[in-house]
Amino acid sequence: MSNSESQSELSSSMVALMIVISVGVALALVAKYRFDRASHAVEFKRDRAYAQEELAEVSARHSEHSEQVRIGEARASAQLKEKQFYAEQGVVQQQSRAELSARRSLLTEELARLKSEFTARIDECSLKARAAAVGQKFESLTCRNGRTYSEVTIVRVTDEGLEIRHTNGSSRIAAQDLDEQMQHRFQWAVARP
Repeated sequence: MSNSESQSELSSSMVALMIVISVGVALALVAKYRFDRASHAVEFKRDRAYAQEELAEVSARHSEHSEQVRIGEARASAQLKEKQFYAEQGVVQQQSRAELSARRSLLTEELARLKSEFTARIDECSLKARAAAVGQKFESLTCRNGRTYSEVTIVRVTDEGLEIRHTNGSSRIAAQDLDEQMQHRFQWAVARP
């Protein structure tokens, strides 16, 4: 073998060795890439699982918080409605008080007017009854104290009682000394407002 053949063989061997080394390096790089990729896939799966767990926890906390917010809003709404109800009731009560006060004033005025009319009627009836009694005659008139007058004629009727003429002269008889029928007839027994 010649030197040139040896060299050529050596060159070929070196080229072959370089090819083998290059293929080995390429295979090593591919293997490393796949390993890295597989590692990243595992890490990715792990990170994804962790993220899903965190998402589930956050979602659960969000659900709890949402429920608490819903309950709080419901309570606030109920309290607001209650406050509005009581505010409306307060307004209604104030209006009712004002209406009742106005009604009371009207009724008080009406009562005063009616009392005045009633008193005027009593006075009118009393005057008519007293005027009609003047000249009326009785065979006898007995007082509460037991004293009896005969052949009595009423001369005058006053607020204090009767002035009469009788067989023995004339007398004044106090209203409280007369019987209930006479007191009622001349309005002495009627209570005035």
